[in-house]
Amino acid sequence: MEKNNLTLGSLFDGSGGFPLAGIISGITPVWASEVEPFPIRVTTKRLPQVK
Repeated sequence: MEKNNLTLGSLFDGSGGFPLAGIISGITPVWASEVEPFPIRVTTKRLPQVK
């Protein structure tokens, strides 16, 4: 059986809850999009691998 490596992107990301849930579930977050400066700083600090 072939293993699928799942990835995700997050629109309207907020402070990174969706990518964090993905990591916990074994899914690799690839990118996140947010317009507010504070949530961007939170996600950048907590999840540096997410672009």
